[in-house]
Amino acid sequence: MQAGRCRAEVRIAGGANGLWPMATSHTLSMSGAGSAPGVWDPVAFQGLDDARSAGLREHIKRFRGVKEAGGSDASDAREILEMLDAAAVLQLELF
Repeated sequence: MQAGRCRAEVRIAGGANGLWPMATSHTLSMSGAGSAPGVWDPVAFQGLDDARSAGLREHIKRFRGVKEAGGSDASDAREILEMLDAAAVLQLELF
């Protein structure tokens, strides 16, 4: 997802062993970092939803810090936080 100059990605891979490694990437106006999920990641998740939730929580923590620090990315961070918070709420399936 992207808001202005802020971008957040959660990358998840399904392993042959049934585990789900996860990695995140983020971009700000003057910095960024990221990686791909791999077998050397210290944590893998039992399910896709767990991996997704962990990635979203990681981004929420990161972009809250950007927002609180102020600066040129604060308004974009505020906007992307709204998107991340909405994505973090699991929608219950109707049956």
